[in-house]
Amino acid sequence: MNLYAYVGNDPLTNNDPTGKYIQVAAGICAVSPACRKAVGNAASAIVGALLGVAAVESTEDSDTSSDEPKTSDREPGSDGKKGSTGGPGAGKRFKPEKPEVKESKEGVPCRYCGTKTTNEQGKPNSRERDHIDPKSRGGNNTPENEGDSCRTCNRSKGARNPDEWQPKQKQ
Repeated sequence: MNLYAYVGNDPLTNNDPTGKYIQVAAGICAVSPACRKAVGNAASAIVGALLGVAAVESTEDSDTSSDEPKTSDREPGSDGKKGSTGGPGAGKRFKPEKPEVKESKEGVPCRYCGTKTTNEQGKPNSRERDHIDPKSRGGNNTPENEGDSCRTCNRSKGARNPDEWQPKQKQ
């Protein structure tokens, strides 16, 4: 949800002197879960009351507002990791590996297809650090959510979790 969309994402040069479009954006905020999370249920309820829009109270158990990551309930992979979502690292990249850690992982098998990986970039079996639970879907940058995979599997998996994606059969 983008509250600046009504001014073309540029509120400094484009504005709405009549003030009509801000009411639409505030009305959306009164009923949108994403906006309620951003400004709080109380603030969106006040805006909704002023505009005559009933704010919908959150009925979910607020697992997205928690600062604690949640481990997935799927079976762990061959490396013993299940994946995890939420927390302060949700949707973020992994921190860069130290050279000695990268060197120590030369030749580890892909967690999905078992192919021996290499640290040499650009090859089908290049080792890539995969978000087991995709970062685009709330997967975080914790070690529990990091899996070593070959380039082929990581790129093929994309924004799916392991339950939704099956690797190509090893030849």
